[in-house]
Amino acid sequence: MAGCGGDDGGDDAGGGAQEKRAADRAATIRGCIEQAGLTTSDEDATPTGVDDPVERFKVAVAGGGDAGGDASADVFVFESPEIAANAREAITLQTEDDATNKLLGEVVVDYSEVPEEGDAGKVEGCV
Repeated sequence: MAGCGGDDGGDDAGGGAQEKRAADRAATIRGCIEQAGLTTSDEDATPTGVDDPVERFKVAVAGGGDAGGDASADVFVFESPEIAANAREAITLQTEDDATNKLLGEVVVDYSEVPEEGDAGKVEGCV
């Protein structure tokens, strides 16, 4: 999984090109997650407090807590790691990684609850 959503290292100039790169990256990540056997769905709402363009989708994951059950991950793909880092607190209400949120380059992953380790590995491995 680790190579599914890798960065091609290219630097596109201009906002439109950066937005297209984020959209392409989100599509690649989403495809990888679906190939790993998880279900994704569209999520178009921009989080409160985020002013930069973002590509967003939701992933159904198994909850890892005592109750188990269904959980979800919101995946936010930004134009750059700096923009993602600046938006992370508005999305997760936290400034550091923990079991329910991760900053992975230009991607913020926000889980609704602590996910089952295997599903978290699939999501994060595709980023």
